[in-house]
Amino acid sequence: MPKKADINLKNNSGIYKSKIKASQVYDKNNVDNIRLRVPKGWKEQMQKYVQDSGKYNSVNDMICRLIQKETGIVD
Repeated sequence: MPKKADINLKNNSGIYKSKIKASQVYDKNNVDNIRLRVPKGWKEQMQKYVQDSGKYNSVNDMICRLIQKETGIVD
């Protein structure tokens, strides 16, 4: 029989606190955050485009690839 998870290990959303901490450490060391503001309605249109096109995994993936294409920035 599986062990019951300790309720103190999770936050209010049911996500393990250790997972959140690990994600924060990864993000701090591996990614830069840039806030992108777009006109109302664009977010939904971009999400639909990503879903329908099958070319990208997410809106973030689409934006990153388009920036790479325009600027020539490579990983």
